[in-house]
Amino acid sequence: MYKYNQISEELEEEIYNSYEPGRRFPSEETLCKRFSVNRATIHKALAALEEKGLLERKGRGGSFVTDFINSGFDNRLIVVAMPLKGHMWDKLYIDISCHATEHERFVVAIDTTDAAMKNEGAEEMMFSRLKKALRFRPRTLILSTEIDLEEFLEKLGPGRRRFRNLIWLHHGSDISKCADKHLGQVCVDMSATWKLIAEQAVKSDYREISLFVPSISEEWIPLEKGVRDVLKDHGSGDTEIRLFTEENLQESLAELVKLAKSAESLAVICTYDFGAHLAVGALRSAGVQIPEKAGIYGINNTPWAKQDDLTTVEFNLELWSQKITECIELLEKSAKKRKMLISPIFVQRSSSL
Repeated sequence: MYKYNQISEELEEEIYNSYEPGRRFPSEETLCKRFSVNRATIHKALAALEEKGLLERKGRGGSFVTDFINSGFDNRLIVVAMPLKGHMWDKLYIDISCHATEHERFVVAIDTTDAAMKNEGAEEMMFSRLKKALRFRPRTLILSTEIDLEEFLEKLGPGRRRFRNLIWLHHGSDISKCADKHLGQVCVDMSATWKLIAEQAVKSDYREISLFVPSISEEWIPLEKGVRDVLKDHGSGDTEIRLFTEENLQESLAELVKLAKSAESLAVICTYDFGAHLAVGALRSAGVQIPEKAGIYGINNTPWAKQDDLTTVEFNLELWSQKITECIELLEKSAKKRKMLISPIFVQRSSSL
């Protein structure tokens, strides 16, 4: 690497870490003394930074740091950080890539599977890979991890200055409280999802309702409310709703089996795909007939849906890609936050229901 390239990279890192747009940059003379090189070398280094859109040189007026959060990015490049080993996210990544190609963009992928599973050292590795990808200054970063958005931006630090638009694929939290301006969110409409699942369970005339969730948290309160609203609309507002969690998995599955055996009929509404898979396995092992005695409902974009003969809602991945592209275009026009909802699609897997 030529000396001016080394100097240019070091100065670029300093700009991201220490300089605000509009600030005056050190003179060529000052930089010559600092790096012990001639003026021609510094001139080339600053020219490289100017070409990247980080500096604006005004002749004798000196050099100034540009508004690099709005300029100097590669419009063709999108970096995607998501769990590529998941049965839904990997398909979504392929769809995003195909959609990007149609719009003359290309995608660089960072696999966050291990970080999402909280494996030791995985989060540090994810940030390391992400920061390397961001050296190419992509215009857009699409993020889908289990990391809290504010926490993610804090850990990314100055790396936030290396891309303009951040699009978060998440179904739980909201972007409204985040201070970041160039921020979009593409997420599933969970209220519509819970209502759709509950309506199918009630229409199938199951006498009792149970919910199987990972844990009791604010995130699942809309599910219980949605189910109660549907029951009320169908004149079954007094139906008891039992809650089972994964926190005490074996105990919960044993109680679920006990309830299914004693109930006349039972609808088990699961909030995630593997939970539905566990519920099916426990009930079948105990000889409970599915779907005659117990109907399993949930969100499912995995092969387990067909294997387990579940009744599920799914999400149109092509629509996700379209919404992501639309969100990018809206962020380009305005720095305002953009939130876009995806409606679920009901899929009836069980022919006997």
